[in-house]
Amino acid sequence: MELRSNNNNDVSLAGFIHDVTEARQALKQKQDIEQKYQYLFQHNPQPAWVIDAVTHHILDVNRAAIAYYGYNYDEFLGMSALDLNPESDVEEYLQLCANSPHTSSSSWVRTGRHLRKDGSVVNVQITATNVVFDDKPAQLILISQATEPR
Repeated sequence: MELRSNNNNDVSLAGFIHDVTEARQALKQKQDIEQKYQYLFQHNPQPAWVIDAVTHHILDVNRAAIAYYGYNYDEFLGMSALDLNPESDVEEYLQLCANSPHTSSSSWVRTGRHLRKDGSVVNVQITATNVVFDDKPAQLILISQATEPR
């Protein structure tokens, strides 16, 4: 490309080329991984959610949890894990969390009771595994061996 000044003299032009192929490939790979995570998480037949490891706020929840507990997605995201525990069980839950190491490989399993939206109490086995979610320490919670309310 040639540019000319007002008096018709040649003017030089400098530019650069930046290859973004690697950055685009990395972004595509990240998006593919996130899409696979979402598919596996949402189609897991076990109720599951992800909570902030510090605040216990629910960050994500799967379809099985929505169906089993009766809360919709937005309701779950407005709750903390404490809201799912009967009031008499909250202190035990907090104690367990305080005593759990927060390393990426640590996890715990316990039996407990949870509240459904309709107010019924169900007995569940809770498995929690420390993970990183959106660059923050979090826990993946899986519910199994859920039994109907008594």
